Amino acid sequence: MWWTGTALDLKFVGDDNLQRLAQLADTPAAFYQKYVKTKQSELLKQDVQIALNTTPEYASDFATRVIEYFEAHWYPQHASELEPPKPVLPPVPAAISTTPAMSSASQPMTFTPSITLSPSSYSSTLQPSVHQVIQPPQIEQTFTRQEVTAMLEKAKYENQDSTARRCNELRDFAVAQITGLKEEIQQIQNTQKMLADSFNQMRKFLEDYMKTQQTPPGQTGYIIGAPPVAGGHVASAYPGSMGGMYGGPSSSMVPSYPMGMPPATSGLTPYSCEPNLSGAINLLKDSRLESPFSSPSDIFINDMTAFFHTLRESTVLLDYICLENVVIVEWKAMLPQTGAAIGLGFVMDVMGTGCAAEKGQKIFVEYRSNGILQIRGREERVDPFMTGDVIRIELNMINRTACFFRNNMLIPIKISVIPKVIKLYAVGSGPGARVDVKSLSMTSSYSNIPPNAFRCDIAMDKV
Repeated sequence: MWWTGTALDLKFVGDDNLQRLAQLADTPAAFYQKYVKTKQSELLKQDVQIALNTTPEYASDFATRVIEYFEAHWYPQHASELEPPKPVLPPVPAAISTTPAMSSASQPMTFTPSITLSPSSYSSTLQPSVHQVIQPPQIEQTFTRQEVTAMLEKAKYENQDSTARRCNELRDFAVAQITGLKEEIQQIQNTQKMLADSFNQMRKFLEDYMKTQQTPPGQTGYIIGAPPVAGGHVASAYPGSMGGMYGGPSSSMVPSYPMGMPPATSGLTPYSCEPNLSGAINLLKDSRLESPFSSPSDIFINDMTAFFHTLRESTVLLDYICLENVVIVEWKAMLPQTGAAIGLGFVMDVMGTGCAAEKGQKIFVEYRSNGILQIRGREERVDPFMTGDVIRIELNMINRTACFFRNNMLIPIKISVIPKVIKLYAVGSGPGARVDVKSLSMTSSYSNIPPNAFRCDIAMDKV
């Protein structure tokens, strides 16, 4: 074994691993010639990894330590043993002399007369050639049974490793494909559930509406889009507890009137208004959403979409500051679960953080999904919005007025004397709530809404 006679103690690897390690070389000298002298550290790492069936990191550390030992300790002590044998030169012919040659002790001594020649008269054939090169003997390379077995084992392990690696790659690819399909199936199922919930809400609304048309006379109330008439049943638009982020008011605090109708006596007809985008500049491509004050675990932002994950309130800001002309933004709200809530609005912003305040009161306007439009400290009851609704905010920085739209239907409250520096924001809580910025544009034209379409005009500096 190649570590016999060295200071290396490899018993800790186990008997099976020792047998495979022994196949790397027969003697320490053979090991040195095979790996250390030829600088074959990478080959040693591969052989060790196959012999021990271990990780590349462990095999690299093992090989590095063994090579360092042979270079620093073993080779200095055995350097003389590794020197190649010196070639034996042919004998130099002796000069001819008159010294009698003695054949043996039994033969008589004879003298052969000869002429002593000077060195200059030697024949060239008797002198060794100066240019004669002595070739070392050719050694035929042979392999022992152990070396052949080791090479076969190495080839087998390399084949097994390559096969296992390819199988792992195919398995990971298949798992990734299956996971992607599962996610798509889950999204389809969620979409089906949302469609079913929307259908159930619409059916319930129609059933309630039909009940209002069939109730006996004697009660009074508001019919949607018309002044009060006799015989109409009063349908509550706001149940006892709205829940969600804002903790909606109870039925004892809010009067009951049909869905979509504000508490007015003038009989306002809902006013529909498409956004006026003639000559508008698209600001969406140069804007982004940001949430500097919320944890990533509470809110996730992907491009112009914000996902709310927890029941904690999280705020997301548009990094555009409104200063001039008419700025129009459209948000799409998604409220797939009961208890999720969203608020959309604008806030006075001087430093670009969306947190300006005056005497401890934020100067803001916010339209909430539970049907509350809050102008600083004042709250007005309006239509609540649901999943899939598009909320449009028009900020007229020329006249310093603002108004809200739900699916192009005017929210009949006009906000006047808005701040000169404004930032748009959304606040929400989930899980499952989501807002998408559908458009953000600036134009010099504003919607021409008749004054009688508004229920009231609230000046922000008077609240």
